[in-house]
Amino acid sequence: MVGWLEKLKVLLKMAKTNRRFNQDVSLKEFVRRTFLMYPFFSKEKIVKHNDEYVFSTFMPPFPSKAFDNMLIATKTTIDFLKGTAPMPVPISVYFSLTNKCMCNCYFCSNALNTGQELETRDTIEVIKQLQDFGVSIIGFTGGEPLLRKDLAQIIASVDERSATLLFTTGIGFTKDVARSLKDAGLFSIVVSLDHYRKEEHNRIKGHSKAFDSALAAIDYSNKVGLYVTTNTIPSIEMIRNGDIWEFLHFAESIGVDEVRILDPIPTGAMLGKPIFTEEDIALLKKLHVESNRRKDIPRVSVLSYFEGREITGCGAGGIRHMYVDASGNLHPCDMVPLSFGNILEDGLINCMERMAKAFPLPHEECFMRRYSKEVADFMKSNDTKDIEKIISFCSSLKDERLSKFFERMM
Repeated sequence: MVGWLEKLKVLLKMAKTNRRFNQDVSLKEFVRRTFLMYPFFSKEKIVKHNDEYVFSTFMPPFPSKAFDNMLIATKTTIDFLKGTAPMPVPISVYFSLTNKCMCNCYFCSNALNTGQELETRDTIEVIKQLQDFGVSIIGFTGGEPLLRKDLAQIIASVDERSATLLFTTGIGFTKDVARSLKDAGLFSIVVSLDHYRKEEHNRIKGHSKAFDSALAAIDYSNKVGLYVTTNTIPSIEMIRNGDIWEFLHFAESIGVDEVRILDPIPTGAMLGKPIFTEEDIALLKKLHVESNRRKDIPRVSVLSYFEGREITGCGAGGIRHMYVDASGNLHPCDMVPLSFGNILEDGLINCMERMAKAFPLPHEECFMRRYSKEVADFMKSNDTKDIEKIISFCSSLKDERLSKFFERMM
């Protein structure tokens, strides 16, 4: 964890970097915006990893070319919200490499996807289009991406304009795999770990070796110098009875740099079936703030905290994030089972133009948490390949208020 003085110096350097990409804004206005943004960043724990600083895996490390690209993308998205740019540029894209997986998680957002995965050449072509568009984080997911024999080649095709993440159960992750992926340029491994008790984690995953594999992947990743993150979907009981703190201490003990905490979103096999209440989400947001004040646990990143109206709101639809499935179809995010076209067939720009019509503003909270039932009903009664109907449906669900972040930037 970075101390307060070093943190202040990093924030000042970030502001100086940001100024380079905002020369069209008066110095007075730029200073005003910078001071308005300070409360957001002041509550966050910064992790120093090698020679870079990490606020969370929802942002590229600083300083880096990918971080610079994030600043440019954010500026373009603000211009889009003002009506002066034709479409936003998201910070992150998660790209599914396969629908195959050894586990059977009840909350899997990919559970309903069955399409054919892309060949290596086509996968790399999609990556090229994403990078040329300005995406600063590319996260490889699945299914289980370790099942791809060409994984190192795929990661190596991403140049310094984007930071790379790998989402994995850890099953099949060896020390040789760790070294090959690190050499290919991988920045962070994101290991699925949902409990500190072996038997409970294995039960959730539906695999007897899930826990041991996850811990081995974390150990191997630390040894080769990857930034180590867990992707954690805690049970309601863990949040309500405070067991989540036990998990955070366990994560610290095994060398985790960051714990990403998500609530189970009503999508995939759970489409239309919400689990967490508003009170549970409030507890998660509180956890984010309280945990990042402490030095005895890893950096914690609660997705529902960032996606609340108090911060950025939901960035689905290219505002801050989007998703490409294993067949190359573009979705608003990993959780939204509606596509705006195939990148290889239609081109990324055409797909983005369609999605920009459907998502003209960020939503005040997670789109699928709020509209899961409506999405489920729409899919039952409509042709989900009719993109014009999808645009009309999604745009009818738009929120009228901007999040605090974008309010302050406008």
